[in-house]
Amino acid sequence: MSKSASLFKPTTSFLALRDKGTAPRQSSKSKLSELGVINTPICTYFTHELRTWLEWLLGLKNIECEITQWKAKVQNNTNVIDIQQSLAWRSFTWSNPKENDIDPLQLAFLLFVDWFNPCGSKLSGKQQSMGCIVLSCLNLPPDLRNKPGYSLLYIIIPGPNAPNTTTISIVLRPLVDELLILKDGVKICTSDYPKGCEIYVQLLSSVGDLVAMHKIVGFGSHSASQFCAWCTAELKDLQAMSIGTHRGAHEVREAANTWKSATSISLQEKI
Repeated sequence: MSKSASLFKPTTSFLALRDKGTAPRQSSKSKLSELGVINTPICTYFTHELRTWLEWLLGLKNIECEITQWKAKVQNNTNVIDIQQSLAWRSFTWSNPKENDIDPLQLAFLLFVDWFNPCGSKLSGKQQSMGCIVLSCLNLPPDLRNKPGYSLLYIIIPGPNAPNTTTISIVLRPLVDELLILKDGVKICTSDYPKGCEIYVQLLSSVGDLVAMHKIVGFGSHSASQFCAWCTAELKDLQAMSIGTHRGAHEVREAANTWKSATSISLQEKI
């Protein structure tokens, strides 16, 4: 990681060794090699493996029954009461089941992200920022999926300063790498299938305030030239109160790849 892309501003921080577990202790100073690569991490943060959490969740009694019963309930209901009845859910593309799959389980997740001041919300106090990334399984009925006991606290983003729109990708990298594996299916032993069944996992939606969505999903701010993530409406035409041309998923990904492949920050800002 280059010096210009440092994750957080240089500041004094303290590490609670009591909860550090078996993670190796890092030296107090970061060193830059001739190639500009940091040999010592600027900060340490911990994640909870999604697959391990799925093994725990699906090992609970009646969880698969709750998922199946709720799916049948929303499919037989003409009133829209859940995200499983949405067009996005019904048109979602899953990986092809593997051979000899016995009733594969397809799980969709919601990602919630937010930042908070660990020192309190008073303006007169210290202004620091920590964040959390929480995953909820959308296959569960609402009375279960929104309970803390059935949600996964995947990452606690360390303070005292929040990452920006570029360095947040470093924090999200473990989650992205794991989702790329889980989307193709993994075999997990469950309560109903002690010998294991194939589980397919996808990230379907995200929830957060405007700042969080700007960082996590890449939504533009209200002052951006093209402020809408779903159409090509421009800020100069805002008074016309008309919807612009719809932007498809392929076009959005192509624009993201173009920005990512830019050779300088000025080109990225221009894009």
